[in-house]
Amino acid sequence: MPTLRNPLESGDLILIEPRNEYGYYFIDPRFAPRVLVDKTVNIATRFTTPIPALTSAGATSGNGIDHECTEVDVGDLELAFYKMIVIDPDIQVQVWQPAASMIFNDKAGGRRLAQNNTLYHAERGDWAAVPEIWVFQDDTPVKLTATSTNMNSDTYWARVRFLGYKFKLFQPRIAKNVDYAQTVQTINVGARQS
Repeated sequence: MPTLRNPLESGDLILIEPRNEYGYYFIDPRFAPRVLVDKTVNIATRFTTPIPALTSAGATSGNGIDHECTEVDVGDLELAFYKMIVIDPDIQVQVWQPAASMIFNDKAGGRRLAQNNTLYHAERGDWAAVPEIWVFQDDTPVKLTATSTNMNSDTYWARVRFLGYKFKLFQPRIAKNVDYAQTVQTINVGARQS
């Protein structure tokens, strides 16, 4: 089975968007990229914050719960790359980064992550099909909204697993408004949140 590979190497030049807030960074060659310990976040909590059952009208708005996912934040001048896997059945998860901007959306609206479109691919080792996020420092918070697809009862387990790598960065003294041909990757993390 293929393994989850590190997407960047030491010394790579990356552009973190929005450019006017962040700009260019190098992956610090003095530090090897680190594999992050698996993080599992349960959005629901038994007896205090279960996810209400799906209504017969199929309305998912209003029956979900939000979780500010500080568990994936990293330190100053650090960048984290995560693959997201929904572990539990009967839930769907929307991802916001920053908290007011939904990611994984298309012309039809926000795409929901579920066990069948994340865990299925991760178990097969098809890592290219597993959704990913990038987190820069603690400036780009991630919010998860979990909704139930179970019409019979409330849901008490809404676990999302994060796998990935962490990189130390340093900022070179180059202009933010110039395009550099040697840029390895452009990463959009959304506007800075205070």
